[in-house]
Amino acid sequence: MKIGFCNIERDNHLGEVELFLKKHNFDIFCAVEVMEKDLQKIKLAGNFLSTYHSAISIAEATPDGSPQGIAVFSKLPFPSTPEIRLLGDFNNPDVIPQAKFRDPHTVNWKLLKVTFEQFDLFCTHAPVTHKGSETSDYQRLWRDRLITELDQSGNFILCGDINAPRGYEIWDSLAEKYVDNIPKKYTTSIDNNLHRSGYKDLQYVIDCLFTKNTSVNNVSYHEGISDHFGLSFDTE
Repeated sequence: MKIGFCNIERDNHLGEVELFLKKHNFDIFCAVEVMEKDLQKIKLAGNFLSTYHSAISIAEATPDGSPQGIAVFSKLPFPSTPEIRLLGDFNNPDVIPQAKFRDPHTVNWKLLKVTFEQFDLFCTHAPVTHKGSETSDYQRLWRDRLITELDQSGNFILCGDINAPRGYEIWDSLAEKYVDNIPKKYTTSIDNNLHRSGYKDLQYVIDCLFTKNTSVNNVSYHEGISDHFGLSFDTE
């Protein structure tokens, strides 16, 4: 089974995302910052059968107000997919918040879980680490709630943009419990040619692939797709 992941940065790189899907012919594609209005286009580009999307916010950079969130596209049928809210407005679960720049409290941070026969597949997006290495209590709370959910699964794959670099607290605490499958040769998962941060040569691996009791191989990052590298891997 071939699986892909990417933070596609809303609709800023849809052409590149479509080429990525057609080139790799994924069985399953997980993505974050996916806009609701683009779901059908991505589904057709990857020739997928099933789609599940959970909105987490309306981004400030989105002039038409289309919600963006986490999505899983699959050539395999899957049952109803639970969305697990880790942080956000628990009192108004049906309200999609208007995100404010650099305010992680204005986003409903979620975890999607798709159960296949061989494993549970999780996809997530997490609050950002400002200035690279400064970990906040809000991130620690996200991490603790994530671990609570993951530990209910006997075998899983977790992919996502966790916005916390390898080598620092959040990533390394997950790597202590689970297998970090991103090859050590990679020193960043940010595509500096496409990232709009204004900084040059950002060296942060923040797009993850953690597993428990599940083997993955042929793990690779791919540039030229979005402001983050795309990720591909195989599993039995």
